[in-house]
Amino acid sequence: RPACGTMRSPRWLAGRAAAFVHAEVYMRILRSLRVGGQFVYAPGLPFLERMLPRAQYTCTRVELAAHPAVRAAQGSPIAERPSAVARRASASHASPSAASTSAKTPTPRTGASTAAASAGGRAVRRLDHKPPTPGNTLNLSIDIKLQALVERLFGERRGALVAIDPRNGEVLAFVSKPTFDPNLFVDGIDSESWKELNESIDKPLLNRALRGTYPPGSTFKPLMAMAALNSGKRAPGTVIMDNLTYSFGGRTFGSPETDRPGPKDMRLAIVSSSNVYFYSLANEMGVDLIHDQLEPFGFGRKTGIDLEGEVTGVLPSTEWKRRTYKRPEQKKWYPGETVSLGIGQGYNNFTMTQLATAMATLSTGGQRFQPRLVREVEDLVSHEKRIVSSDALPPLPLKPQDVALVLDAMAGVAQAGTSSRVFAGATYTSGGKTGTAQAVTMRGNEKYSASRVAEHQRDHSLYIAFAPRENP
Repeated sequence: RPACGTMRSPRWLAGRAAAFVHAEVYMRILRSLRVGGQFVYAPGLPFLERMLPRAQYTCTRVELAAHPAVRAAQGSPIAERPSAVARRASASHASPSAASTSAKTPTPRTGASTAAASAGGRAVRRLDHKPPTPGNTLNLSIDIKLQALVERLFGERRGALVAIDPRNGEVLAFVSKPTFDPNLFVDGIDSESWKELNESIDKPLLNRALRGTYPPGSTFKPLMAMAALNSGKRAPGTVIMDNLTYSFGGRTFGSPETDRPGPKDMRLAIVSSSNVYFYSLANEMGVDLIHDQLEPFGFGRKTGIDLEGEVTGVLPSTEWKRRTYKRPEQKKWYPGETVSLGIGQGYNNFTMTQLATAMATLSTGGQRFQPRLVREVEDLVSHEKRIVSSDALPPLPLKPQDVALVLDAMAGVAQAGTSSRVFAGATYTSGGKTGTAQAVTMRGNEKYSASRVAEHQRDHSLYIAFAPRENP
């Protein structure tokens, strides 16, 4: 990013000294990365640097010579090439979760080196050197092995994943794919690279975990069930006859061809992902009751994660529609619009951070935390470390028997439902819920076929989960 400053370098580095690391030194750095959130950035692991909010943190440059893996390579001009660690920029831009900077703490400054090069492009001597001044060190809750694993499994697919420890709100993995190389911005990105990033159909500049909003599809059904139980609108033993279609207001709402008809209570409706059961439930509850029951889970508002740029998503209500639309006929909420909310469609649009936060709340029986990436702040001068705990929010008044029913049904999904094949043979038990949501609207009686739709217009696939089942 431009905030990282510019490093003057000989022409043979093409102005990219910040991205150049000798292979042997680079591998030593990777091998020395610590598990458990110690945050060190090196080329090849761009996901770490991307997670820092632009307004609050800057990519302060530090010399590779300060790293133990590089001290062993002293004597080579490569040893003076820079890498970066995560540092807080200054007290004036501090996150609420970060410790106040001491008056003795120097303001972080970017370092720079100028070297003379031979005609063959080899650095022969250093002409000038201004050492960098780092800020406080931020140790993150990110599990670097888990983060790297998820990034590798995603490959070049578009998507996002957020993993949260429900016991304290710490974020363990935070992935948005595809990503981009942040070194492109160090010296100011060229127009060709910027155009490629900005106009790409894959939108690599979009942080899908924080700013991407998507209809949750059937992952919404367990939360709908929880809302029904908590409000007393439907008992768990109430049986609904699922004939695969639901008619309301002259319109017929359908089900996937793979669904099976028959009588279904709440548990079976979640395990089998019955559309009809949740169409009728949404119609009985109404849009405002759904909103009031599920907003406390973190939908339709910011979760408070310690990153800038989070969006609120949409958890609709009659008041939301009146505020959002301008024409009188658009401001009115029509009863038919409520039906599709029950299966996570309609106006519902949430971020992956919101879905993960809601799952964490449900899995703990109503205990809520603001999600956090920063675990610890280490003062540059005193080296004192301050633990940054997640803010505990007032717990939701959920009945233990209601929570147990919903979580048991989600465990049934992993054992005998739509995700059973994935977890076959797993050494632990888990619960979850699959979801599919339309990315584009189909015409009339047109049937969806992935093979006939452009790849970027295919249905969204989602999954929410908790593990282990006994103690998430």
